[in-house]
Amino acid sequence: MFTHFNGMAGEFYYPEIMPPGVALFDYDNDGDLDVFIVQGQMLGSKTIDRALFPPRDRAVLRGRLFRNDLKVDADGARTLHFTDVTDASHLEAYGYGMGVATGDFNNDGTRYEHRQPSRTPWLDDEVTR
Repeated sequence: MFTHFNGMAGEFYYPEIMPPGVALFDYDNDGDLDVFIVQGQMLGSKTIDRALFPPRDRAVLRGRLFRNDLKVDADGARTLHFTDVTDASHLEAYGYGMGVATGDFNNDGTRYEHRQPSRTPWLDDEVTR
């Protein structure tokens, strides 16, 4: 399960009212689309105790990757189920992110995920496999 935390502290910063970024891409190369969802954090130097709606568990404050475990029965019926594979993928996406994009930047057949933090984008870009 994923719950977006926007870091709202009552300052009405633009990122507080924006939904999280989402990437649909085939993480495991099985032919169906998996989902990466960008997570928020507190903005600036504010601590989490200033959040108007604090998260129940601070440990979940990172981007999450969900593998699509689509099941297609013999009659063509489809059952959609997503499994959280964030830990298994070794993805470390902490910090306040707003956007995400994927692509094969070196043409080796592997798609890469790029998460764009909201702070100083030219210093904080994160690229992971």
